[in-house]
Parts: sequence; structure tokens; C-alpha cells
Amino acid sequence: MMNSEVGFGRKVLQAFEENDISFEHLPSGIDTMTVFVHQDEFINKEQKVVSAIQRMAKPDTIDIESDLALIAVVGRGMKSMRGTAARIFSALAHAHINIKMIDQGSSEMNIIIGVANEDFEDAIRAIYQTQRRGMSKSIFRGEQSELSSVVTISKTGFSRNESTGRLLWQG
Repeated sequence: MMNSEVGFGRKVLQAFEENDISFEHLPSGIDTMTVFVHQDEFINKEQKVVSAIQRMAKPDTIDIESDLALIAVVGRGMKSMRGTAARIFSALAHAHINIKMIDQGSSEMNIIIGVANEDFEDAIRAIYQTQRRGMSKSIFRGEQSELSSVVTISKTGFSRNESTGRLLWQG
């Protein structure tokens, strides 16, 4: 698993650094690491970056998705206000917007949401309406000017048996 391998994150980020690509956001979990990068910087170097990640980090999978927008809901009042995330996600669900990524900082002062670029305007409107109904201590910022590409790197310790489709532990 990724969390038991010393240097995994450094190896992944080194692949981006060697190709002169900076990242804009980096959420991670126990067995996945997601790197948001500016799409225009990444598009012509995608294969070089993927090859470098394969060579250095040896992940189980690498998934790439493009045309995503990031929305940041930020505010000091979020820390002490129960249900903020629930109101935001409920508003997006009612607006029929699929959330592609969620990340909340440990300070509880921000929630970053990734949505399809085509849903960006509707997502901003839905969150704004929620803010007007009781989230006045929070503000939100949308990042759409530069589309994002998302590279998700996984190392779970599992592999799939091609004939049976079952997951096998490699630990």
C-alpha cells in the first residue's frame, strides 16, 4: 500500500518536477494520491509524466481525467458551524451536479470541491444560494480560468485476476 512505502509521494511529485509542471492541489488517501495540474501545462507532457511515475513509483494504476474545475469554500466561521459540508453537498446534489473530488483541510476553514467544468457555473450558483441561507461566515472562490487535469495514482497492494475478476492481495 502507498502509505507503507517511504518516498512514494516524493517519487510521484518528482515526475512532475522533472517535466516542469507545478501542481495546484494534492489530496491523498491511504492508497491514492491525486495531483491537480494546469491542463495546458500537462497536455503535451502527459506521456512523459505517466512513464516517469510508472518507472519511479511503480503504482498499481494511474487514472487521468481532464476538464475539471475547482471550487474552494473558505471561511473562519466554517470551523464552528455544524453541517456546512452537508449543506454544500446537498445543494450540489439538488442541482444535479456530480462531485468529482472533495478535500477539507484539517483547519476546517476550507472545503475544495472538484466538478466537471461544464457544471462549474451551476455549482457556483447552488453554493451561493446555500451561503445566502445561513453560511454568511463563509465565502467561496471558484477556479475556472485554467482547466485542470487530474492524475490519480493508486497503490493498494491488490491486483485483479484477469480470468476470475477477483481482487488478490499482493502484500
